[in-house]
Formats: sequence, structure tokens, C-alpha cells
Amino acid sequence: MTLLEDAMTNMLGFFPYYMRPPFLAANSQALAVLKELEYHVIIGDLNTKDWKYQSADTIGEAKDLFDLGLERGYSIVEAHDQEEWTQGELIDYMIEVVRERGIKSEPARPYPDHSFPANMS
Repeated sequence: MTLLEDAMTNMLGFFPYYMRPPFLAANSQALAVLKELEYHVIIGDLNTKDWKYQSADTIGEAKDLFDLGLERGYSIVEAHDQEEWTQGELIDYMIEVVRERGIKSEPARPYPDHSFPANMS
């Protein structure tokens, strides 16, 4: 982690305080280490699984998961902007839905105790 931190600091010129564990996988030991390194762990609670639905015929599934997540009160979206149908379709859809529903958009905030939300544990 510290090698990555050094590389990111060299590229960006600042310390990257936020971290999303790969595949959302982190145990108590990993979270303790991240806390010791002064990282804030960010975990999404609304997974669109967009990586799985990358065609005109399937991107609607990711949209449905987004809508369902909002209905359940989830608010930190996980989507992959490098995916063609995510950047070309899903992101525009999510922005439109958020605007239509009057949902306030703001930067993610870390969990102060470096724990997962209840629905992610």
C-alpha cells in the first residue's frame, strides 16, 4: 500500500486520503492498517453491476439496479466510468434521475470508525 501511496503522491503531488478496497473486500486487519496509514475507507452501498451489463440490450439492468438502490435509500453509487456503456449511457441516466428526484449530490464522506455500513458487512 505504501508503494502505491508513494507513486500516487509523486504523480498527484498530494497524499491520497481516500481508498476504496478492490472488489470491496477488506477485513478488520486491512481496515486497521488503512486507519493506521490515515486513509478514509469509502464503500459504495449501491452497486449497479454495470461492468456486467455492457451492451444496448443489457445496460437497462444496471439502470434498474440504480433505481432499486435509490428506492432502498442507498446513496454511494459504485459504477465503472471506464466501461463504454457506463460512460455512454448509464452515467447520463443516473444524473437525469438524480435531478428529476431533486436528490442533492455531494462528495462521499468516509465512515469515521473505518467500518462498513450495515448492509455491506
